[in-house]
Amino acid sequence: MKSCDEMVDSLLERREKYVLARTRKRKRTARILSVCCMCLAVGLCTVVLIVKDSLRSVSGNNELPIVSFYADIDMYPQYPLPSAGEIRMTYRLECAVKEYGSGALYRIYIDILDGDKVLPADSEIVKAELERLSENGYDVSVENYTIMDAEYSGVVALVALEQLESFDANDNYGYYIHLHDECIPPNLLPDPIA
Repeated sequence: MKSCDEMVDSLLERREKYVLARTRKRKRTARILSVCCMCLAVGLCTVVLIVKDSLRSVSGNNELPIVSFYADIDMYPQYPLPSAGEIRMTYRLECAVKEYGSGALYRIYIDILDGDKVLPADSEIVKAELERLSENGYDVSVENYTIMDAEYSGVVALVALEQLESFDANDNYGYYIHLHDECIPPNLLPDPIA
C-alpha cells in the first residue's frame, strides 16, 4: 500500500498532467478559432470588394447612382414629335436632370425618328446611328422590351449630364429621349417585332 505522501504526489502529478493537457487543448482550439476567424474575415472582405467592383463596373462610374425613373410627378403630357436635327426630352427626364444634375448617370431610351415614324432598332439607319454615337463616346446598345404582349426593341444609353446636354444629333433625324423605365407615349411606339 502507498503511503500518504506517495498518494499526494501521485495525485498532484496526475493533476499537473491533466492541467497541462487541458491548457494544450485550449491553446489548440484558440489557434484553430483564430485561423477560422481570419479566413472568414478575408473571405468577407473579398466578397465585399467583389460586390463593390461589380457595382462599379455596372454603373461605369465609381460613385454616381443611375437614374432610370423619376416618380415625383403625375403628369403624362403628349409630346410633339421632334423634327429633323431636333432633340426632345420628356418632362420626367428634365425633372430628374434638375434634381440630380451631374451627380448621377441617366439610363435612357433614344427613339430615332425619320419624319413622324420611329425607326426600328434593327434598321440600317439606327445601326449606323448606334455606331456614330458609340464613336462619339456614348455607351449605347439595343434592348428588347414588352408592352401589352407586344415585343419591341429600342436604343438604350447610359449617359452623364454633359453627354445629355450636348447630345450629338444627326441633322437628318429627330430624337425623342426618355428615362429607361418611363412610360412610352403610344404615338412613339415603333412597330412591334414580328
